[in-house]
Amino acid sequence: MKIRKSLTKGRVFVLVFFSFFLFQGCGNFGKGNVDSSNNLIQETSKEVLVSSSHVPNSSTKKENSLLYFSNDVSVVKVLHSNGSGQKSWNMDKKDIPQFREWVLSLQFKHQNFEKGESPGDSNGGDAYNFRISNDAQLNFTYIDIGNNNHYIEFEGKWYLITTHERIPDFLYND
Repeated sequence: MKIRKSLTKGRVFVLVFFSFFLFQGCGNFGKGNVDSSNNLIQETSKEVLVSSSHVPNSSTKKENSLLYFSNDVSVVKVLHSNGSGQKSWNMDKKDIPQFREWVLSLQFKHQNFEKGESPGDSNGGDAYNFRISNDAQLNFTYIDIGNNNHYIEFEGKWYLITTHERIPDFLYND
């Protein structure tokens, strides 16, 4: 009798375990890894490629971008910092669509840095912090440390920009 009960409990455990496995694992089977923002990521050693859309150079919707914000944004606050100081301003409304297209065109790789070794810890370069206001707020920092090395810091994580599209010129003029 005791043997039969333990066998039944064992079967129930196995059934529950496999049901959970199927429920959790099959949705992403064969799709690669998916991050918390539902962005497709491709791991290569310690770097992770994160595209502005699910797959680099694809025609998928830009709404899947890690840095997506909608067309109806009316306020983008900019804080520019470099060796000569800081300057803040609200982006001109006529420039927001061009800025949005630039942001959504970016492709980048996740990078891990030791404490004190991140691009934000380096000397020199330019840093632009963007605060995009809408129904939800989006904040990120673009950092140019020279030698064609550009980074995004978003939600405490660092991303090396792999596209070679410069920051829009109107940001250099303000």
